[in-house]
Amino acid sequence: MRDKKIVILGGDIDTTVMLYRYLHRYYRVDSVIVEDPQSKIELLKRRAKRLGWLKVLGQIIFILYSKILCRLSKNRIDEILSKADMDMQIPKEIEMKRVSSVNSSECREILKDISPDAVVLNGTRIVSAKTLSCIDAPFINIHAGITPKYRGVHGGYWALVERDYENCGVTIHLVDEGIDTGDIIYQGEIYPTKDDNFCTY
Repeated sequence: MRDKKIVILGGDIDTTVMLYRYLHRYYRVDSVIVEDPQSKIELLKRRAKRLGWLKVLGQIIFILYSKILCRLSKNRIDEILSKADMDMQIPKEIEMKRVSSVNSSECREILKDISPDAVVLNGTRIVSAKTLSCIDAPFINIHAGITPKYRGVHGGYWALVERDYENCGVTIHLVDEGIDTGDIIYQGEIYPTKDDNFCTY
């Protein structure tokens, strides 16, 4: 499969590096396009307008709590990475291109120039129809939840909250104009242990 050209379109997060390291074992990953994070202040303002400041305050407290929890969970995270033979250092050979947004004209021009056989998404904003149609290649998403039951963010977590253990897992699917609604390519369950928490699922 080395003749197939893949581009990763990801957020500026650890799992983008993990995805590159995994795919690079089997495919020709031509490039990694990294989207700049959204302004936290602008994001919170938009959410507050939609949901109200009280709900946003709860989200801020949860974000702070999860940052502390992730630091406390470092040993378990290292154990999971070790079992998966996953090194988190950014490889020297990786060609990273930075864009302000996956939906920017700059991002679309880069995709057109590379003309990949497939684009794999990881932790980006919702991709617009304009970006999806700018090249003749499938866009593939990795969703942390079993669709269609758990769309949107933290699907695995919500399955556990609902004690819906058989729907705690991941979905790899084609991207269409909906949110986590594209045709399913693969689904797999995960099996958290008593040592796991929100940061390690």
